[in-house]
Amino acid sequence: MEKEFVTYELALRMKALGFDEPCFNLYSFKTKEFMYTIPNVDEVVMFKYGNHNKTNHISAPTFSQAFRWFREKYGLFTQPNRTVDKEGVWYYFSIETKRTDVCEGSFSYEEAELACMEKLIEIVENK
Repeated sequence: MEKEFVTYELALRMKALGFDEPCFNLYSFKTKEFMYTIPNVDEVVMFKYGNHNKTNHISAPTFSQAFRWFREKYGLFTQPNRTVDKEGVWYYFSIETKRTDVCEGSFSYEEAELACMEKLIEIVENK
């Protein structure tokens, strides 16, 4: 199940970029440990607004939620891709904006997802 969520390091970097959406799971801010939770509505709101400042936790967005956030907030559209050649199957990702495309590759699917998320954060951090 943890594969559905961005890593602690990516969640922390997204928080620094202004990510403050409600999440169903979280990381311990001190231990960086993924915490399985079954939050009620009040807890989801607390994770959104409190995050590690008051609760010693940081929101753990899913990849889907994180990609949607970059799409809606920054106009960055992503797509993991797959190709087959004589060497075998490999994955890459592309990021499309109004001005330019970024394409990097030769990953496993999960590596492409992580690399794409890291590149999204880097693009926004450097704006």
